[in-house]
Amino acid sequence: MADNEMEAPAVQVLPNTTEPVDFSAAQQVVFDAALKKAMGRAGADARAEAERLRIENERLKAQAIGAAPDSSEVEKLRAQVADSQLQAADAERRGRCARVGSPRRGGHHHGLSQPGPRAHARAG
Repeated sequence: MADNEMEAPAVQVLPNTTEPVDFSAAQQVVFDAALKKAMGRAGADARAEAERLRIENERLKAQAIGAAPDSSEVEKLRAQVADSQLQAADAERRGRCARVGSPRRGGHHHGLSQPGPRAHARAG
Protein backbone atom coordinates (compact mmCIF):
# COMPACT_ATOMS: atom_id res chain seq x y z
CA MET A 1 0.00 0.00 0.00
CA ALA A 2 1.30 3.49 -0.85
CA ASP A 3 1.97 6.07 1.86
CA ASN A 4 -0.99 8.27 0.90
CA GLU A 5 -3.54 5.44 0.80
CA MET A 6 -5.55 4.57 3.88
CA GLU A 7 -6.89 1.13 4.64
CA ALA A 8 -10.68 1.00 4.70
CA PRO A 9 -12.07 -0.03 8.08
CA ALA A 10 -13.60 -3.49 8.30
CA VAL A 11 -17.38 -3.49 8.04
CA GLN A 12 -19.33 -5.90 10.17
CA VAL A 13 -22.64 -6.98 8.65
CA LEU A 14 -25.19 -7.67 11.33
CA PRO A 15 -27.69 -10.50 10.93
CA ASN A 16 -31.29 -9.63 10.11
CA THR A 17 -33.06 -9.70 13.47
CA THR A 18 -36.35 -8.14 12.42
CA GLU A 19 -39.41 -10.25 12.72
CA PRO A 20 -42.60 -9.73 10.75
CA VAL A 21 -45.38 -8.00 12.65
CA ASP A 22 -48.86 -9.41 12.32
CA PHE A 23 -51.72 -6.93 12.59
CA SER A 24 -55.34 -7.77 13.08
CA ALA A 25 -57.66 -6.51 10.33
CA ALA A 26 -58.75 -3.59 12.55
CA GLN A 27 -55.15 -2.69 13.41
CA GLN A 28 -54.18 -2.84 9.73
CA VAL A 29 -57.00 -0.41 8.84
CA VAL A 30 -55.83 2.05 11.52
CA PHE A 31 -52.20 1.68 10.45
CA ASP A 32 -53.03 2.15 6.76
CA ALA A 33 -55.10 5.27 7.52
CA ALA A 34 -52.30 6.78 9.64
CA LEU A 35 -49.73 5.98 6.97
CA LYS A 36 -51.88 7.49 4.21
CA LYS A 37 -52.42 10.65 6.27
CA ALA A 38 -48.69 10.98 6.99
CA MET A 39 -47.79 10.45 3.34
CA GLY A 40 -50.32 13.08 2.28
CA ARG A 41 -48.95 15.54 4.81
CA ALA A 42 -45.37 14.87 3.66
CA GLY A 43 -46.40 15.39 0.03
CA ALA A 44 -48.17 18.65 0.85
CA ASP A 45 -45.13 19.85 2.80
CA ALA A 46 -42.83 18.97 -0.11
CA ARG A 47 -45.06 20.80 -2.61
CA ALA A 48 -45.23 23.87 -0.37
CA GLU A 49 -41.45 23.90 0.06
CA ALA A 50 -40.94 23.51 -3.71
CA GLU A 51 -43.26 26.47 -4.36
CA ARG A 52 -41.50 28.58 -1.73
CA LEU A 53 -38.13 27.79 -3.31
CA ARG A 54 -39.47 28.56 -6.81
CA ILE A 55 -40.65 32.00 -5.67
CA GLU A 56 -37.38 32.66 -3.83
CA ASN A 57 -35.44 31.68 -6.96
CA GLU A 58 -37.46 34.11 -9.10
CA ARG A 59 -36.80 36.91 -6.61
CA LEU A 60 -33.08 36.15 -6.49
CA LYS A 61 -32.94 36.22 -10.30
CA ALA A 62 -34.68 39.62 -10.28
CA GLN A 63 -32.08 40.88 -7.79
CA ALA A 64 -29.22 39.64 -9.96
CA ILE A 65 -30.66 41.24 -13.10
CA GLY A 66 -31.26 44.54 -11.27
CA ALA A 67 -27.73 44.55 -9.86
CA ALA A 68 -26.16 44.30 -13.32
CA PRO A 69 -24.45 47.55 -14.36
CA ASP A 70 -26.43 47.70 -17.62
CA SER A 71 -29.84 47.06 -16.04
CA SER A 72 -32.74 49.35 -16.83
CA GLU A 73 -34.55 51.48 -14.27
CA VAL A 74 -37.46 49.02 -14.29
CA GLU A 75 -35.11 46.09 -13.60
CA LYS A 76 -33.54 48.02 -10.73
CA LEU A 77 -36.98 48.69 -9.25
CA ARG A 78 -37.94 45.03 -9.65
CA ALA A 79 -34.72 44.11 -7.82
CA GLN A 80 -35.63 46.43 -4.94
CA VAL A 81 -39.12 44.90 -4.72
CA ALA A 82 -37.62 41.39 -4.80
CA ASP A 83 -35.17 42.35 -2.06
CA SER A 84 -38.02 43.62 0.14
CA GLN A 85 -40.04 40.46 -0.52
CA LEU A 86 -37.10 38.23 0.37
CA GLN A 87 -36.48 40.15 3.59
CA ALA A 88 -40.17 39.95 4.54
CA ALA A 89 -40.29 36.20 3.83
CA ASP A 90 -37.14 35.67 5.89
CA ALA A 91 -38.55 37.66 8.81
CA GLU A 92 -41.81 35.69 8.62
CA ARG A 93 -39.92 32.37 8.64
CA ARG A 94 -37.82 33.47 11.62
CA GLY A 95 -40.96 34.54 13.48
CA ARG A 96 -42.65 31.24 12.71
CA CYS A 97 -39.60 29.29 13.92
CA ALA A 98 -39.55 31.30 17.14
CA ARG A 99 -43.21 30.50 17.80
CA VAL A 100 -42.91 26.81 16.86
CA GLY A 101 -39.61 26.41 18.70
CA SER A 102 -40.88 27.93 21.93
CA PRO A 103 -40.23 25.51 24.83
CA ARG A 104 -43.37 26.80 26.57
CA ARG A 105 -45.53 25.57 23.70
CA GLY A 106 -44.00 22.10 23.78
CA GLY A 107 -42.12 22.59 20.51
CA HIS A 108 -38.49 22.02 19.79
CA HIS A 109 -36.13 24.80 20.77
CA HIS A 110 -33.82 25.80 17.93
CA GLY A 111 -31.57 28.04 19.97
CA LEU A 112 -33.64 31.13 19.20
CA SER A 113 -33.58 33.54 22.10
CA GLN A 114 -36.07 36.06 20.74
CA PRO A 115 -39.78 35.32 21.29
CA GLY A 116 -42.15 35.53 18.34
CA PRO A 117 -44.28 38.63 17.70
CA ARG A 118 -47.32 37.10 19.39
CA ALA A 119 -45.39 36.66 22.65
CA HIS A 120 -44.95 40.43 22.84
CA ALA A 121 -48.66 40.98 22.24
CA ARG A 122 -49.57 38.57 25.07
CA ALA A 123 -47.08 40.15 27.47
CA GLY A 124 -48.47 43.69 26.87
